[in-house]
Amino acid sequence: MDEIARDSWSAWLQLKQLGGMEPEGRDRDLIAALREELAPGASSFEAAVREVGTEQLVRAVFRRIAPFAEMFADIVEFFRTAGATTGRDHWQVKLDDSILELSHFESFQRRWRQIEGVVTVPVAGVGVMWAVREEVFKGPEREEAALAPKAIFPLTDVDDWFDAYKAGEYRSLPSRLLLAVPAELSELAAIATVMAERLRETFRSRHVIRHAWYDAAGERVFDEVPGDAFAVGSMAQLESDFWLGKLVKGLAWWLDRPGPERTTMADAASRLMVHLPRRQFPIAVASSELEAILKLPVWQRRHELYAVWIGTRIVEALSDRDVEIHHEDGRIVFAFKETIIATVKDVAPPIRLIGERRSTLSSPLGEGRKNGAQPDYGLWSNDAELERCILVVEVKHYAKAARRKFHEVVVDYATAHPFAKVALVNHGPVADMLEGVPDALLSRCRQLGNLTPTNRPQLEALRELVRDAVAETVKARPLAPGTPEEVALVVDVSSSMEPLLRDNLFEKNLRHQLSRFGLMVLADTEIRATCNTETIIDRAREYRGGGTNLVGVVRSVFTGRNAVIVVTDDDGLAQMEILRDEFVVTSDRWSEAGLRVVIAVQSSHGSLTRMFSEALQIELDRRRLARP
Repeated sequence: MDEIARDSWSAWLQLKQLGGMEPEGRDRDLIAALREELAPGASSFEAAVREVGTEQLVRAVFRRIAPFAEMFADIVEFFRTAGATTGRDHWQVKLDDSILELSHFESFQRRWRQIEGVVTVPVAGVGVMWAVREEVFKGPEREEAALAPKAIFPLTDVDDWFDAYKAGEYRSLPSRLLLAVPAELSELAAIATVMAERLRETFRSRHVIRHAWYDAAGERVFDEVPGDAFAVGSMAQLESDFWLGKLVKGLAWWLDRPGPERTTMADAASRLMVHLPRRQFPIAVASSELEAILKLPVWQRRHELYAVWIGTRIVEALSDRDVEIHHEDGRIVFAFKETIIATVKDVAPPIRLIGERRSTLSSPLGEGRKNGAQPDYGLWSNDAELERCILVVEVKHYAKAARRKFHEVVVDYATAHPFAKVALVNHGPVADMLEGVPDALLSRCRQLGNLTPTNRPQLEALRELVRDAVAETVKARPLAPGTPEEVALVVDVSSSMEPLLRDNLFEKNLRHQLSRFGLMVLADTEIRATCNTETIIDRAREYRGGGTNLVGVVRSVFTGRNAVIVVTDDDGLAQMEILRDEFVVTSDRWSEAGLRVVIAVQSSHGSLTRMFSEALQIELDRRRLARP
């Protein structure tokens, strides 16, 4: 800070000015979160700040910034993906009144990575943390009570910490604990260290938890936050059963166990968290490091960039499709006007992601809307009869759920877009804004609250919403009939095919035959995409499919055609047996690992089709075995 702050409130006023924060405006959620973290029982935000020291304030602000760092990292990755597909390496984001360079986001990332005194832990909910603690603490030697009188730590200062914990006092775990544990226990020790620091800063003692967690009427003041074990209500929930003490006690017991046993336990605990994203918590962050972050241009435009980030998540949800990102000479536009952001090219007709497209609407509910609805994002399918919207995504950055406003948004947008699913996403909670939505609209409306970079379930819900909208639109369009001379190709992209499609033999066997196919599709339980000779191999390798059910797919592809070739595995081959009553079906082996090619041809043999197929297969197998 240019001037040394004499107290924490003065420090906050300087940070607020430096970071362009709006306590009564768009940063109300940040202020509410800071107040809860600093002093849950304080009468006001100022009182909460004045209760703590400057260092604790800096750490709390740092924690509030961390989700934005994840968000900006996603935007950088979006840029890099766009560069890989277009050959460009210079990108800009154009907002209504300013332009942000890719270098601005990269500068934020560099500053963030250079910050010292942070510990990285999984983004986990209370349920996962209970399971992790039980994995560490189970076993006959560790079934004693967490507050057993005998301390067993090899480090005296950690032993002292546990004595204080038994007395109800929260202290920081000694930094030597992170250095003393073997590598396989380091993440568990990091979790314990961060939890101890958060409990110390927020509650200071178990006595404070009891008084701060309930109000005078006995109602909980802070509830558990799904997916965030380090939130105030979640920590209080965990500590109702001495979670931290048992975790640390279990870690101490494992320090004296043989290495192989320790590794087995650590692996079991790791499997509970391996799929989770990670986040950084500050243990000792200098105010100068925080200042450097708050001065950067991308932080100053953080509120507008939330909507940009949502746009990148929509595009990322379709990463296994052929998506073209549109730009104006390297400038990706996110502005309050109609803009084509991306096009899904491997469906016919293409589907476009369009920002701020206005649709007519008579008598809207929302006060700010006049004879129209203009959502942040829409996926538009250009059908033969008309261009119709199949998905609307409206983005809000509210600290609290504005139920009436949110309700009016989904009703107006669902009315204006009669073929579309409508999703309202918010950085904060959404409440039950769907209550009272007319039955005719309700089935198409969705609400996604607390949609942040660390909220994996909500991110996955948005991803599935986008993918399903595209898949359902593709499924609704029947394939154009072929001609008898045309051969169709079906590539199985179910989950069991993933390693086989990466095998070089897949490309080697298929590449020289591509010119013979008039239709090429990817399928698992249904057709997922149509491709061309340039995209079929890469798209097949990128697609993340599910189960296998190819019989219906092959039947539909046969329409008007005499022959279909299917690239599949043993599961798909077994399903093709069903078709031998309808078509002449033979197969060949493309790799010893299990890659199979099935050839199905229209039959003129009537009831003898299966017999003819089997006889032909015997002859093909004989010839294959006779190959040198």
